[in-house]
Amino acid sequence: FIMQHGRKEQLSITISHDVADDFYQFKEDGNYLYKNQAFESLLKKGGMSFLYLGVDPKDAKPIVIKVLSPRFIKSPEVIKRFLKEADIIRLSNHPNIIKLYGQGEWDHGLYIAMEFVQGISLKQFLLEKSLSVHKALEIILQVGYALCHLHTHGIIHRDLKPENILITENGQIKVIDFGIAALINEEKEDTSKRKSFIGTPVYMSPEQKEDPKKVTFSSDIYSLAVITYELLLGKLSFGVIHLSLIPKKLRQILEKALENDPKKRYQDIVDFITDLSEYLKSYTELEDTKSQENYDEIYSSLVNTDRLFLTKDMPTWKHLEIATEYDTTISSFGLYIDFFQLSENIFACILAKSENKDLESYIHTSIFRGYVKMAISIAKLKKEFSPANILSSINRAISDDLMDQKFFVNLIVMNLDKDQILYSNSFDSDAFFVDNSNEKCTNLSINN
Repeated sequence: FIMQHGRKEQLSITISHDVADDFYQFKEDGNYLYKNQAFESLLKKGGMSFLYLGVDPKDAKPIVIKVLSPRFIKSPEVIKRFLKEADIIRLSNHPNIIKLYGQGEWDHGLYIAMEFVQGISLKQFLLEKSLSVHKALEIILQVGYALCHLHTHGIIHRDLKPENILITENGQIKVIDFGIAALINEEKEDTSKRKSFIGTPVYMSPEQKEDPKKVTFSSDIYSLAVITYELLLGKLSFGVIHLSLIPKKLRQILEKALENDPKKRYQDIVDFITDLSEYLKSYTELEDTKSQENYDEIYSSLVNTDRLFLTKDMPTWKHLEIATEYDTTISSFGLYIDFFQLSENIFACILAKSENKDLESYIHTSIFRGYVKMAISIAKLKKEFSPANILSSINRAISDDLMDQKFFVNLIVMNLDKDQILYSNSFDSDAFFVDNSNEKCTNLSINN
């Protein structure tokens, strides 16, 4: 393994696992050597131990090495607890629990070699990011699966808190730090002389605060319920819990998990997992229903917008009858049809479509519709009714607009006073290229 230590004296370490006789030597520059490889950096300094980043020489993968602090070397109780942590991790083989790679002793202490997790603590994650209900419950369920595995092997964690839960970049959870974990059938430790808590008060059950010897599996469930509350709330609770802020059905689950009386609390983590899973399933189905309702609402809005662009009610013009026919098998996205009376006996009909046929085309077509109405208003004021003049006005507006959308346009102006139809279109070009050369004139006879 490769690690680093702050002391500057000659030390040696022997690893008692698969690489049992490998020799480590501490050099004056503060680096350990393993076959001429340098140890890496100190990760964390705790109250009872140091965490180092190391490298497994067998496959060059990073590992974490936990070294007992020198000041506890002569404390039988601390040494026993340190060695017990390795034994407990060894009993646990679960994807949501940190893995043990080895343990041993050196001239100046003890060490545990464990899996290196590329991630951050759940506490840091909670401080930096907000979580949806769905994501929060998925995280809690992973922790629940880890607890289920531990409890099956008779292990109580006793210090479950966000700092002792790691989350990787892909969302996988790893439960760590079994320094005060207990085996349910082991001899109870002597706490008569201990003045401090064993655990973290904010996440401890009432019975654990009163007497560490009274902890049961439900004590871990209590701790997990506090973490659940914090993830749902999106911030650390600091021991203050207001369940009224939690959705009703989920609140009922947490109320049971946070019962002060351990007998009224969930006795089995499986029951807690089951209730959370059922809630998550119903919540997901509800979200799907809401999504469908939102989709239906959007679709209904699009249909109404479609009606705005495709005039179904034909104008009742004197001396003229207008009719349209729609092919319902063809998408009408980006299609716009409208009719205008320019003067007493001059009428116009416009048919346009956007180049693209997507949701954005509705927005662009709405903008285009505004330009058309503006151009018609200008034509009425100036009494200039030729298609070229109207389309030129539209072109100028489009050229000044930032939208990246093309339109194909057909415009007919019918002048009953002159028995004349003026027709202009953009053919295969967009509306910007329509000019006077596109204008066509046809004389109308009485029979037409």
